Amino acid sequence: MRSRIWLITLAGIMVFSQMATAQIFSPYHSFSFVVGEDSMLILSGGVHIEGKVNALPIPQESIPFDSAYFSYVEILYPNFARMLENLLTDRLRVYPMFVEYASTDVLTKVYLVNVNTKEVVDFSNVKLAFSNSSMMVGGANLTVQLNNYLDYAIYVTASAQLISQNETSFIAQLTDDESIILAGNTTDFIFASSSIMSSSSGSSGKIVVKNVQGNTLWSGSDNEWIAVAESNNLLITLNAPLMILPLKPGITIDLEESENLPDLNELIEKASSSLPSEYDIPQIEGFSDIMSVISPILNGICALSGNSSVLIDGDNFRFNGMGAIRFNSCRYRTIHGQGNTLSRVSGDGKLIFLGDQVYSGVPTYDVNGFPIPLHPIFVWMLGIGIFILFRFALKKREDGKKSKKGWMERFPLEISEQRKRTIKWVSLGVHILLIVAVFVLFDFGLRDIAGISALSSSNIPVAGALFSLQLLCMSIAYVSFALPSKLASYGVLEFIGIGKEGRGIGKSVGLIVMLFTGISYIPYVLNFIIIALKNMIPNLSGFVGL
Repeated sequence: MRSRIWLITLAGIMVFSQMATAQIFSPYHSFSFVVGEDSMLILSGGVHIEGKVNALPIPQESIPFDSAYFSYVEILYPNFARMLENLLTDRLRVYPMFVEYASTDVLTKVYLVNVNTKEVVDFSNVKLAFSNSSMMVGGANLTVQLNNYLDYAIYVTASAQLISQNETSFIAQLTDDESIILAGNTTDFIFASSSIMSSSSGSSGKIVVKNVQGNTLWSGSDNEWIAVAESNNLLITLNAPLMILPLKPGITIDLEESENLPDLNELIEKASSSLPSEYDIPQIEGFSDIMSVISPILNGICALSGNSSVLIDGDNFRFNGMGAIRFNSCRYRTIHGQGNTLSRVSGDGKLIFLGDQVYSGVPTYDVNGFPIPLHPIFVWMLGIGIFILFRFALKKREDGKKSKKGWMERFPLEISEQRKRTIKWVSLGVHILLIVAVFVLFDFGLRDIAGISALSSSNIPVAGALFSLQLLCMSIAYVSFALPSKLASYGVLEFIGIGKEGRGIGKSVGLIVMLFTGISYIPYVLNFIIIALKNMIPNLSGFVGL
């Protein structure tokens, strides 16, 4: 009999240690995938971005200077003519920025040219500042170096005709935070608005020249003036709701969930309003309401459109048309591919949606296309085994008046009625506290996994839906883990000598086991809902890309 007890105890330790270790203390799933330039990626969260990239090539004809003008400046401004000669080559590259405000460090020499009148104004040892400008900084073989920590940013990979008629792949960065870029690989730089460089219409920004003390020496419209500057290394500090990074190898972005989430509706509005008129984004009715609901979900997420294989916990899966990953940490890198640039994404995921299912990491057995979890089956078998052992097998031995040996001689315990009443009421109080704790911790668990929960949402309909989801998760966890644990506890407590007075203890044990195992089953419940909806609504597959 003792060997049976030890065998069941060992089985219980093995089952619960596996579940606790894999599902509670290490609940995240490692993932990695690689996509090409044709796949759209969206990443967001707190950011550390670093890298060195080549700026975008642009035809030298985009700068409005003719040969007659060169003859003019060669006589009056020979140094300026030399700088223009270095700039106006087939090596000219530009880096576009859409800034609310930007300023440079001290520049050795600055020339400002009016594109209409060809007037030239020059300064020495000054700073340049730009406001509300769709600005491009350019130079021969220009490179841009980044190393910024941002409280929150959104990155979107896309392609468009940014400068010339050629389609350009890029990464758009949306942020409210201040950034710093270091432009180099040349000593001569040109600053011009996109309206001048691309002959497009756009809102008028301002160029300001300041001395070292910060006093304004000169200002003019960026639709009329171009700045040409000389500096060994050009450091630019900027507030830019939208920045364009060429999709080239050499960029690394480390992301995690941000603790300082900005107003995303305001951020996206700033970014769209900073674009030239030909890139105007149409307004979507109710967009602000939608963003207020989903903004917590967009904190620490990676979403993609396309079919791509993904490695999760060492196993291969596939995104079916689309996918989304809520992550604890994530690294994005641009790498060399076969003739193009690839994006490699890896990290630790909290919730992984593959387009047609949610990855849960829960061991299952497939029954007619429906995944049945194995852990609850093992827990039920263990619970029933413990109950039968203590409630019937050991009880039968006691009724047979056979002598007990070892530790079994101590049971059943002699407990006074007063102590039994104390146990009853104390266990009842603990049980009530655990009910509240289970709901609150399930709410925290859902918020950690999905980014939003019933208690954290300020939208009443959404909070109601999430409350129903939490109750469903708790109900499944209760049936799967709390009931068999409670059953096993009743058998043990009855054997010890605490009968109905100890039921509160049994219920509390069930809730504790449910708490340590049930939260990790939230992704499984979400997958359960998706499968049920697919069976109930056949057209749902076409809606979500399943």
